[in-house]
Amino acid sequence: MAKAVPVLASADLERTRKFYRYFGFEPVAEPICEGDEEPSWLRLRREGVELDFSLTDIDYTHDDFMRFQRLAVIRVADIHSWYDVFAKTRMGWKWIYPSLTRPRQDMWDGRWAFCLTDRDGNLIWCVEEPRSSSNPTGEP
Repeated sequence: MAKAVPVLASADLERTRKFYRYFGFEPVAEPICEGDEEPSWLRLRREGVELDFSLTDIDYTHDDFMRFQRLAVIRVADIHSWYDVFAKTRMGWKWIYPSLTRPRQDMWDGRWAFCLTDRDGNLIWCVEEPRSSSNPTGEP
């Protein structure tokens, strides 16, 4: 079985780890370091979903940040339970970073979906991907 893991940007890997920990993501291994340098890579997992983060010095407060924005799509069988994990935390959701939308059906070909934007401007879409009887894992 093959899989792809998106690589998203992080200005501070420890802050990123703490942010995603609220939603049940845990480190897969220790952050990757090159020699005596500070960690430059972090891999997190929740259930079967993995996200990698690469240390960056991109300033997301700068007006030109949009050309650096990264995106990941998480396909899930139960969108509402995933939404609850994000919505029922003490996270101070804002209009912009970090932000969370409510599940809706007017995008993604009528499938339920919501998105969040983390503190580094990474856009994460969670899209409901119903399991079919011919494909019980729900994988494409």
